[in-house]
Amino acid sequence: MANKQTKKNLLAMASLLSILFVAGCASQRQAPIEGVGPEGGLGTSATNSDVETNALGQAGSLDSQSIADLQSQIANIGQYTPKQQQQMMAALNSMSSCQRVYFAFDSTELTADAKSCLNQVASYLLKYNQPIRLAGHTDPRGSEKYNLNLGQRRADNVRQYLLQQGVTGGDVCTVSYGKSQPAAAPSQFYAQMCGATENVACKAKARQHAYYLDRRTELEFGQQCG
Repeated sequence: MANKQTKKNLLAMASLLSILFVAGCASQRQAPIEGVGPEGGLGTSATNSDVETNALGQAGSLDSQSIADLQSQIANIGQYTPKQQQQMMAALNSMSSCQRVYFAFDSTELTADAKSCLNQVASYLLKYNQPIRLAGHTDPRGSEKYNLNLGQRRADNVRQYLLQQGVTGGDVCTVSYGKSQPAAAPSQFYAQMCGATENVACKAKARQHAYYLDRRTELEFGQQCG
């Protein structure tokens, strides 16, 4: 009897580790250059079930580290069946381009692309009763106090939108890091912006791009505040 149960457990784990997800590779997009608006908003016509079906139907496989990363984004993962876990990881993988919401300078306004992504996030949270933590960030300009407040308002605005889509307030919490956690250093983009010749103009573009990446709210699936 014990051997049969062990075999069942091993088969369930094997099924889980054989998940085939490529959709996330196709959906991942780089954040935009300053002033363009975030790429990666998925079409408003795509539903959460569409996302899961498409992701599970793609050929290819994730390595063990990628699977572990996705599992870490699911709170109380043990309460879900192996099939549900597969569906949840498929949805998370397909929403990989929706893990950050970008903002214009000194703004908390959500773009149409951001709302499109958040609609899918809301559907996922509601379907699987999952929590999410929203972390607000800013670029380095301005005082620490002002940027902590701005980061909080950005996170709160994302939270408010999710609540409007029916997500339970207790499942969504917010935190602000202000300017303390920059996404990238401007020097990382010198090669892209300047090529072989660096000058003041291209370095300014690199700085603006880095600032754009800083102005964001991170969506931390399966995480709670405190």
